[in-house]
Amino acid sequence: MDRMTFDLQAEIAQSIQATILMEPLLRFDPVSAAIMIGFVMSYADKSRPTIPALYRKYRSELERQNATHFRNRELPLLSMYLFRSSVESLNEDYVLAARHGWHAAERYRGHRRPHTRSAHQDNGSRTARTPHSPESRVAQAGAQSHA
Repeated sequence: MDRMTFDLQAEIAQSIQATILMEPLLRFDPVSAAIMIGFVMSYADKSRPTIPALYRKYRSELERQNATHFRNRELPLLSMYLFRSSVESLNEDYVLAARHGWHAAERYRGHRRPHTRSAHQDNGSRTARTPHSPESRVAQAGAQSHA
């Protein structure tokens, strides 16, 4: 893949990720959510910033915006929990390629085990359980309590 094609695909992927992030945040203040998404998206960066560091930058930017532009109505600070869950909802391949380069993402893709559907799906749902998904943790806790 040549560099120009990769750059174009990276821009498209970033746009898609931002759109996906915005949907669950529509019930919150749109300006605060848009600022937060900018910092969430910056998690996928070669400098590999931490989630707490990005949240502090988000909080500082909201304070700056409130002091200069929104004196009559303060922008609400969205929670760290919401920030972290937004970062965690970013596409894993996108984050890996952005933080470590597309060569690393390609290498990792070859070593990753494919996600499999669990034989014990709740309520007939069709979602795949991954080792770190909430559904998997609930199933593991239930299995341990019955043992």
